[in-house]
Amino acid sequence: MSDLLQKLAVAAPPEEAEAAENRRARAIAAIGRTIADEARAKRTRTRFRVGSALAIAAAVAIAVGAYALTHRTTPIAKTPPTPSAPIAIPTVAPEVLAVRVSNGAMLHEHDPLETSSAALALTFPSTSRVDMTPSSHVMIDFLVSEEAMTLDRGEILVTCTHAFRVRTPGGDVVAKDAATFDVKIVDGKPRVRIDAGDVLVPAIKPPPHASAQHRDTSTLADQNALLQTALDARRRNDDAAAIASLDKLISKYPGSPLLQDARVERMRAYERSGRHAEAVTEAGRYLADFPSGYARDEAKALVIR
Repeated sequence: MSDLLQKLAVAAPPEEAEAAENRRARAIAAIGRTIADEARAKRTRTRFRVGSALAIAAAVAIAVGAYALTHRTTPIAKTPPTPSAPIAIPTVAPEVLAVRVSNGAMLHEHDPLETSSAALALTFPSTSRVDMTPSSHVMIDFLVSEEAMTLDRGEILVTCTHAFRVRTPGGDVVAKDAATFDVKIVDGKPRVRIDAGDVLVPAIKPPPHASAQHRDTSTLADQNALLQTALDARRRNDDAAAIASLDKLISKYPGSPLLQDARVERMRAYERSGRHAEAVTEAGRYLADFPSGYARDEAKALVIR
């Protein structure tokens, strides 16, 4: 600015002091305005540059945001695997084993059968055949672990295809394999005739209460009815009624040929109904009277439990 004042001073012609002073003042004012204008212009340019930079930055941010929005990868919701349907396994109802009677009846374990004036034929699940003569009485003992039956009166002819057991008041008659044999009860003891096969006939022992048993055979129908009542009650899950009927049978007919079955059924009824102590006592009595009885293992398990 000092250079500009010097140039103006040299270029100005000599004038009067007052006029020169006025011009000088106007020149200074003009220079001041010029400087002010330049400063305002500079500030404007600075603001423009700052505004432009901000605008550019905003534009970049908007562009980046728009790009991100348009190119954003939408997360794919994971669909949980559809659980596979359970494989339906066909339920096979267990086969109920039974003995077919020639009169159309079906017998199961512990079912008794008595013939009157007509003979009957029994066919077991293994196809073993038993022919009963008139006035005979039997009971089906086992059909699962072995095929066995009790003969307490009359006569039967057995034609078996595998192991078979006939329980009698005097002992068990046992076929180890296929065989044909005849068993007849005479005076409370079995007489055995073997036609084919290997049949074991143990030494005959008198049954418990042998003398009383002979007397009780005349009341066998009543004994059978009491045992059947107990079995029917068992099938209805009425153990109290079963025990009552068995108590009557055992106390009224202590020498009954059905005594072993009655003892076994009462022992089982006691245990099913939660009367364990009485079941143990009954098991001990059973083992004492029937040490080789068909339920001896079951009775022993109760006693030592």
